[in-house]
Amino acid sequence: MTDLSARLGIKDAGNEVILSHHSAKTEIVRFVEGHNIDLIILGARGHHVLADLLGGSTATGVVRVAPCDVFTVRRVG
Repeated sequence: MTDLSARLGIKDAGNEVILSHHSAKTEIVRFVEGHNIDLIILGARGHHVLADLLGGSTATGVVRVAPCDVFTVRRVG
């Protein structure tokens, strides 16, 4: 992350670890709402029909309710 921040000209992107008993979707959105964040970048595994029927993936849930733009990245291969 430090290399990426330097290439993008970001002085200090920072990071924070959050431990919670809530879902990842809930905590990601809660964190974004409490900080000055304008972009979320999330990894996505691809489409899973059963997961979507049971409430969707973390990435899908965040995309639906996030107060800012969400960029999802899927691993190819």
